[in-house]
Amino acid sequence: MFAEGARTVDVARAFDVTWRTASKWRQALDARGLDGLRSRGLPGREPLLNADQRRRLRTIVRAGPRKSGFEDDRWTLARVHEVVQRVFGITCSKVSIWRMLRQSPSTAALAARRPLAGRTPDGEAAPATDDAGPADPA
Repeated sequence: MFAEGARTVDVARAFDVTWRTASKWRQALDARGLDGLRSRGLPGREPLLNADQRRRLRTIVRAGPRKSGFEDDRWTLARVHEVVQRVFGITCSKVSIWRMLRQSPSTAALAARRPLAGRTPDGEAAPATDDAGPADPA
């Protein structure tokens, strides 16, 4: 449209964008030609694990914690964090692991970090409590 002499406001209306966005497009086109309008990719950091590593982690998770050397069948964020460090040699925060798990439908439940009965959110045994109730004041 710009090559045909269209005004910035007309391009903005045609593509349902702001005048400012259409103006940036015109400046990019003028400065770098069609290459100036090509996508520069997604902003932000690279993923924590590449696609092959994510597939491998899903396989590890599906196999269960016992296969990774843990004594029971409960995955916790701390355990997944440990596996990522041990298997892939990647040191990162548990928050980074949580975010990564949340992005995949097959591991999203792990990211919820819902404690099981008698467990803390990290899967450790909760301190014992006396269920007898309050003492009788009489």
